[in-house]
Amino acid sequence: MTREQAKPKPPAANPVAEATAAAAAAATWADLVNVLFDPVEGLVANAYPTRSAREEFVKSEEYRSIQRLIESAVIRTGLIKGYRAAAATAVRAYLNDFN
Repeated sequence: MTREQAKPKPPAANPVAEATAAAAAAATWADLVNVLFDPVEGLVANAYPTRSAREEFVKSEEYRSIQRLIESAVIRTGLIKGYRAAAATAVRAYLNDFN
């Protein structure tokens, strides 16, 4: 099955708990971001499928918790200089533009 044919997974019952498990399993911060923000299978995409849901999500404590997980993964796995701003910009663009 191609990525275009893949169907989204059902929303997570507890996105922060699943994000925490994903963070523990991720080899790098980039792997974690992919698990969280992939537009087809990502935890955030499935838990918050509409723009209005994502707008509320980015104001929530859940969002701040997930951002802390990403920051911890960056510290744990390392980051090439300058990529932090690029990664944050990509995540913000995804949350704002995903339909």
